Amino acid sequence: MLTKNAFTKFDSIAIWDTPNNCHNYADLTPNQQDELFKTVFQAKVFNEEWLKNIRYDRVIIGQNPGNDGKDIHSNSLLSFHFSTKSNDHRLAATIYQTSFWGGLMTDLTPEFESNSELVNTDSKDVDSTLHHLKHDLHMQDDAVILCLGTKAYDAFKTYRKELSGTYKKQEPVIIGKHLVLKVPHYSGSNNNKNTRLSHAKLLKTMQQFNII
Repeated sequence: MLTKNAFTKFDSIAIWDTPNNCHNYADLTPNQQDELFKTVFQAKVFNEEWLKNIRYDRVIIGQNPGNDGKDIHSNSLLSFHFSTKSNDHRLAATIYQTSFWGGLMTDLTPEFESNSELVNTDSKDVDSTLHHLKHDLHMQDDAVILCLGTKAYDAFKTYRKELSGTYKKQEPVIIGKHLVLKVPHYSGSNNNKNTRLSHAKLLKTMQQFNII
């Protein structure tokens, strides 16, 4: 089992406190699901018992940490668990009762910037992130990778094109044995009901690629 020492300040595990009343969870609206997890979310809390439930075959990758991330210490696993205003509870509500619950988590680039439009990511970021996940965090060779937002996903597409020399838009992004998926980011600025991240949207994406 991995210990906290293996994790940088940008890493964590996709597990949070869960609400008690989650019966018929998939039938709830996105707002109801978000509210359930918002009520139990604890900022700056990571339970070390959660390390026993890591899934090495699922990975969630964001583009970069927000400004609050500057205050996170290495080995704390508080990334994605640090601030209520970052809406991390939305991510928890989205992946709850899916195979991504317990997955490894990290960001492509260490640049602290809450405005993601000011941050650029490229294939070098993808290469170094994959190396870190595999060699330091024991990611499986066939782990499914879930990108949060278009910019993180586009960096993987560029990396895939550079590896193979070709890439068609309609093709799924596959790097080695890794299938790379994309969902909208859970930022509070993305509140449009048609584009916001939700549990149902993730399930639809997983079903499209026969991911259980």
